[in-house]
Amino acid sequence: MNRLFFKYYLDITRISILISILIGLQKIAICFGTFGTLISFFIYRYFQNDQYYFYLNHGFTKSELMIKVFLINFTISLILYFIFYF
Repeated sequence: MNRLFFKYYLDITRISILISILIGLQKIAICFGTFGTLISFFIYRYFQNDQYYFYLNHGFTKSELMIKVFLINFTISLILYFIFYF
């Protein structure tokens, strides 16, 4: 993976963690991997839509970035869910 991808991942994950804390106080792990990540995509698109052209110039498509980030966050949330709730 690329440092540029991790910059995008950190930007999305910061928003997702904040949303997860605000919305899902009881099930933060589930909210982080699903709802929080999806909402953070919309927030990032609304405020920093021009950044996607930067990533496209470096070979990343918007859908590729979103799918990779969603899969990483979903995997992390499943691991956290099984650790804390089982």
